[in-house]
Amino acid sequence: MSAHAEGELRGYKGWRVTRHLAHCEMCRALYRSFLAALDDLRTLGRREPPARPEIADSVLRRIRESEEHPGG
Repeated sequence: MSAHAEGELRGYKGWRVTRHLAHCEMCRALYRSFLAALDDLRTLGRREPPARPEIADSVLRRIRESEEHPGG
């Protein structure tokens, strides 16, 4: 499956996998799921993490508290 997804299967083997996926819904669904996971892995680390406003709020609150009560 990975060889097909990466375009490494050529000729008859590639044709057979493509043909099988065209006729087998279960394998086609599995292949789509595999492609989605592969895409996620490729973009891992390149995407910005989702914003978490509660973290920023918590940090700002702690800064204010430390300024109000220095040393303690």
